[in-house]
Amino acid sequence: MGTFKDFLKSKVFFKQLFGALVISVVAVLLLMQILRMITRHDKSITVPNLIGMELDEASDLIADQKLSMKVMDSSKYDPNYPKYAILDQSPKALKEVKAKRKIYVSINPSGYASVSIPDIIQITKRNAISKLNAVGLQIDTITYIPALGKDMVYGIKFKGDSIAVGAQLPRMSKIELICGDGTRIKVEDLDELEEEL
Repeated sequence: MGTFKDFLKSKVFFKQLFGALVISVVAVLLLMQILRMITRHDKSITVPNLIGMELDEASDLIADQKLSMKVMDSSKYDPNYPKYAILDQSPKALKEVKAKRKIYVSINPSGYASVSIPDIIQITKRNAISKLNAVGLQIDTITYIPALGKDMVYGIKFKGDSIAVGAQLPRMSKIELICGDGTRIKVEDLDELEEEL
C-alpha cells in the first residue's frame, strides 16, 4: 500500500492537478464574460454636451441616447444664456457612462433672485455702496441735494421712484443714491425735501 507521499509523486496526482487548474481557469474566464454581459461593460455611451441647450431640446437628446435626466434647482442666474437653458451638468460632457445613467442638470432661472435693500439711510455714501454691493445691487447714479451731511445717504430711488429700506429688488438692479452735498439748509426747506423723497 502506497503512502500519501508516493501519491504526490504519482502521474495520477499531476493529471488531477492539471485538470483542476484547467477547470479553474475556464471557470474564471466564463465568470468574467458573464459579468461583462450583465454590467454591459463594453457598451458605454458618451455623455453629450448639454450646456446652453433649452430643457426640451436636451430632454429629447438624452432620451435618444438612452440616458435619463434630473433637473436640479439653480439660484445662479446667467444673463449670457436664455432662461431655462442648461448651465451645468453632471457627469460632464464626453464622459463614458452606461445606458440609463441619470444626468443631473442645473437650469438658468427666469431672472435674478430678489434681494432686500439694506438699511443705508444716514450712513456715508462709501459704506452704503459697500453694503449694496454686498447684497448684489449696483449704483447707477448719485444725486446730491442741499443737506448738512456731506456724502450722507438721505434716500434711495429705483427707476425714478423712491423706495424704502427692506424693499425687494432683483439682484444686479441699478439704483440711485440721494446724498447730501454738505450745505446747511433751513428747517422748512428740509421738511419740503423730505416730502419730495
